[in-house]
Amino acid sequence: MSVYQDLVEQHGFEHRYNSVKRFVARLKARAPERFDVLEFLPGEEAQVDYGQGALTLWKPGQCKRPYLFVDAQVLGQELPEGGVEDRPGDLGAPA
Repeated sequence: MSVYQDLVEQHGFEHRYNSVKRFVARLKARAPERFDVLEFLPGEEAQVDYGQGALTLWKPGQCKRPYLFVDAQVLGQELPEGGVEDRPGDLGAPA
């Protein structure tokens, strides 16, 4: 109902509420647009996202939004025989 009210109040829309409902229903029925399909070989590219997270308790009675840095990298290397644990520098493996 708020879309219809905004159209009437802010833009002088003179048609009926049902016409707005039909229009919005057609928009919802559409398949979403496809954006940036990334196609590359493993290990050839990496994707990095940066932003702020949700409010988090920082100190008693004080919250902050943490900054987030996410590296989504596709590794193109085979694991050694023992698995990830055998690679120096990985979490859980002695350096």
